[in-house]
Amino acid sequence: SFPKGVSINKRDGKFVATVGRNGKREYLGIFNSQESAYSAYLLAKAALIESSSYGQSDPRVKCAMFEVSLKMREEANK
Repeated sequence: SFPKGVSINKRDGKFVATVGRNGKREYLGIFNSQESAYSAYLLAKAALIESSSYGQSDPRVKCAMFEVSLKMREEANK
């Protein structure tokens, strides 16, 4: 089993990263390692969360979304 947003390309054994956006899967790229693919997923997901937070009128929700986004970015850069 692979981390969320990561699958394997059965033809070449490389890892594919995708993220859900507007009900569709957005292709992020092919990577040599599972870790690199997962980092790409985390960074893309963090960006989506940040962009979604701008429409929030409740400052607590907005702050929580930014905190989640920051944690995802930190994990991606480990």
